[in-house]
Amino acid sequence: PASTKDPLYVIVTFLNSLLASSQLGLVKVLDLEGCNGLKKQNLKIICNKLFQLKYLSLRNTDLTDLPKEIDKLRYLETFDIRQTKIRSFPTKAIGMLQKLVHLLAGHTGLDESLSTVHIPHGVGTMTNMQILSHVEVSKKGDDHELTEVGRLQQLRKLGVVIHGNEAHLLHILLRVIGKLHESLCSLSVRIEIRKTDTGVFRSKSEHDGDDTDDMNTNETFSPPKSLVNLRINGWIRGLPSWIKELHKLSKITLCGTYLTDTDIQLLGELGNLRLLMLRPKSYKDKKLTLRSNKFKRLQFLVIEDSDISNIHFEHNGASILEKIVWTSNSMENLHGIEQLLSLKDIELNSNCDLSRIIHATKANPNHPILTQNPIPKATEATDASNIPRRQ
Repeated sequence: PASTKDPLYVIVTFLNSLLASSQLGLVKVLDLEGCNGLKKQNLKIICNKLFQLKYLSLRNTDLTDLPKEIDKLRYLETFDIRQTKIRSFPTKAIGMLQKLVHLLAGHTGLDESLSTVHIPHGVGTMTNMQILSHVEVSKKGDDHELTEVGRLQQLRKLGVVIHGNEAHLLHILLRVIGKLHESLCSLSVRIEIRKTDTGVFRSKSEHDGDDTDDMNTNETFSPPKSLVNLRINGWIRGLPSWIKELHKLSKITLCGTYLTDTDIQLLGELGNLRLLMLRPKSYKDKKLTLRSNKFKRLQFLVIEDSDISNIHFEHNGASILEKIVWTSNSMENLHGIEQLLSLKDIELNSNCDLSRIIHATKANPNHPILTQNPIPKATEATDASNIPRRQ
């Protein structure tokens, strides 16, 4: 007989007992997270028998595709396929899930670009949708899928991957964002890194006239003024000018954007910005300056970029900052830290000599708590490999 420790045996036993239960019709929630023995055939049975489900989690299972019977879950509101290898949906099947509110896909770690799911066919009919995360447009260049997202007038959270060789898709995404300007609260845009025919990564200076990475538009555009959280990952030609109209924006995460000092000062004008996270290759210079009377509401500054070796706070720059987290192996100094009178915590993750920074910290009259952590060599190498250097 099969071992009771065999994941597949446990799952089959559980499903058999569930399907034989007289309470079957009352089951609205099914969480199968971590069930690594789950098979497509098991899921097919679930779809045929538990059609009244409102919540289904397949998170962190080893499923690679979905049965066409998924369309029988007509009452499904939350579908969680994060940390799976599911990359697409059965043609037309997912479009039958008219009550779907949350479609949760992809990973949340550094390798999230490798764990997206294609925007489902017929997504425009899912008018109850509020969360659509970690989705990408078909590499075939079919922009209809992306355009359909603009019909989801209740959408609050959108995460999209745009491939660098699909120049027009970013412009279509901007149109979609404009259509969702009243509902959208969280936006994540990842521009996949482009490669030449030889496999070498292209730098910004090597662009051949295309505007793949331009997030500005000459068309009539309504910025998403309800946006609270913005994440941009990938090379862009500076921050879009419409970002200054996002008065509710409180959290920004940037990665691989190669921004300039001009872009940083534009962020400093945002009156409600409370958290700024600069991840690897987000900024092109070694010195990051937070200028006088900028970043007036900033409370948390997170730097995970080894290219930044100096951080300079001018007088009244980020004046109510409470916490700094800086991860880098090229740290040199924190200038002006003694005038940050609201500063409570400083976390330095580095293998550098931090004596100058420690000395500057002691001059702060608020006596912030200083935490020092070494960076494991393996972690340092992994982080560096995720964002390729420009050639």
